[in-house]
Amino acid sequence: TQNTLEPFKINEFLLLADGRMDHAANGSEKKSIINLNISGDFIMEAGSTISAAGVGYAGGYGPGAPIYRTSYYARGGGGYGGTGAGYTLITGGPGRYEYYAGLTYGSMKDPVDLGSGGGNPIYGGEYRAAGGGAVLIKVGSRMVMDGLIAADGEAPVAGIRSIRGGSGGSINIEAVVLEGDGVIKANGSKSDSDDRVGGGGRIAVKVWNADTSNLSVSAYSGGGNPYYGSYGGAGTIYREKPGGITKLTISQPLQMSGESAGYTLASSSNMGSSSINLSDMALNNSRVRFDGIEKFRIDGQALFTGVNFIEDSKGEGGFGGGVLLPAYNKIEIATMTLPASANL
Repeated sequence: TQNTLEPFKINEFLLLADGRMDHAANGSEKKSIINLNISGDFIMEAGSTISAAGVGYAGGYGPGAPIYRTSYYARGGGGYGGTGAGYTLITGGPGRYEYYAGLTYGSMKDPVDLGSGGGNPIYGGEYRAAGGGAVLIKVGSRMVMDGLIAADGEAPVAGIRSIRGGSGGSINIEAVVLEGDGVIKANGSKSDSDDRVGGGGRIAVKVWNADTSNLSVSAYSGGGNPYYGSYGGAGTIYREKPGGITKLTISQPLQMSGESAGYTLASSSNMGSSSINLSDMALNNSRVRFDGIEKFRIDGQALFTGVNFIEDSKGEGGFGGGVLLPAYNKIEIATMTLPASANL
């Protein structure tokens, strides 16, 4: 168990089957993460686990904790890569869920933050789940990843209702060579009732020389009951492969309902520029809002599956930038909704 923020520097790393590494739980402040700097090979065997699940910011804390206005108005899920799930009311205008659920923050390309907890610490009639923690791994040679790396929001407690879910946390991997068939996930807290779940976290995997991996990677929101506005926003998955090939994936397993859906924010702040250029992008059942982005260029494959929405920062339509799709490569679109004033 790592209980510091400082990098743990070693020459070789081998985690055997059934082996496990984690970091200490955080509270209202960031004090512990998994931070590994390996100069040689990094090997995780099948059945091994590196876990930062449920040890991010405590319930009601973190940059993506629900905005406090009154105890009632801060009772949504925590946000990070995607917003948390908010409480749905009949009254109110577009964007009202920003008042109830936690918002997004942090970097898409270089995530290092903890996930935020759900709910409001002032209000005592609910279970406030913690966000996911952070896993930072730099490998100076070969990384073989056949195990599980997880930074999910805190798992729901059996038999307890009124759960305010925590967001997924961060997983940030850099390696010279990447191999393996493992699982990487930073999903928000789930719920099997009508409660408010956490948004997805942030994952970045960057490989410099050779990438033959076949990883299963997800940063889903927790999912929930759309009648109660229980869909959070999907997190972000950024991958960079040798040759500067980049891909951004924003994906949910289920179709998002219209107004009650959470969203993922693509901004000049979290993308590092007002003009974004990617090799590939995949959107699946997503709601993406742009803020400060003047142009989004995709040079390779643009894959849109399910139902996807592209909106301005307030969710009211009218994203003023341009979405530039590839002219000679593959474009697959199931359903994509663009505001009337947008350019495609």
